[in-house]
Amino acid sequence: MSWIVLVGSGVLEAVWATALGRSDGLSRLAPTVVFAVALVTSMVGLAWAMRELPTGTAYAVWVGIGATLTAAWAMAQGEADPNDRWTRRARPTFLYVMYLLLLWSIPMGLLAGVRPAMAAAMIRGMAQYLSAIPEPLPTAPRRRPTRAASRTSPKPKG
Repeated sequence: MSWIVLVGSGVLEAVWATALGRSDGLSRLAPTVVFAVALVTSMVGLAWAMRELPTGTAYAVWVGIGATLTAAWAMAQGEADPNDRWTRRARPTFLYVMYLLLLWSIPMGLLAGVRPAMAAAMIRGMAQYLSAIPEPLPTAPRRRPTRAASRTSPKPKG
């Protein structure tokens, strides 16, 4: 029963986060009421579930569900502002990878609560996989030197 309450509380976290965004700084009545009710209910459900579940597991699952659903809802609604400089620069691939990582955190949190040894083995395997990447992933596109810069730079000795 604790898991069911925890999942419901995670869903309510997404509800209150979305309502908070739509309340315009708590100035609109309906979204503000939805925010307050969902927030209190979500917190009470989390506290109730944590009576039987470990704190770290319960919190990780609660946040994972809430963050995933909030991000998915925002993506589905197209809430990103195209004029925002950070949104314009964000690469869709990065956003989808982050979304998949959030989706991955939910079953990992559940697995950690039920079978901690299996979850630890999966995490070790993922760490080994990531450490096998031969070079760091680029964070910004590399710029090619202009012709003027290549003419003025000294030739390497060799």
